[in-house]
Amino acid sequence: MTTTKDIRCDDLLEKISFVILNQQDKRMKFQSLFAENFMKNFDDTQFLTVPTDTAFVKAQILKKSVQDMPPRKETQDSLNIIIQEMTK
Repeated sequence: MTTTKDIRCDDLLEKISFVILNQQDKRMKFQSLFAENFMKNFDDTQFLTVPTDTAFVKAQILKKSVQDMPPRKETQDSLNIIIQEMTK
């Protein structure tokens, strides 16, 4: 027997094509383990990550867009990949 919650979750999982993990810091073991375990539940889902970057924090403090506070190359590359996936 399935519950309504189970049915809604199954339907949702079928519709998710990618998940964005924000503020990913590869130096933190806990984050890596969490992400790894989280990804196991999504077989056909692509995971995109945005690394931790002080440009985001600075932009929030100064009330500016991230484009006004140039992010690191690694972050910009990640954002470009996300944009490509979202516009497919």
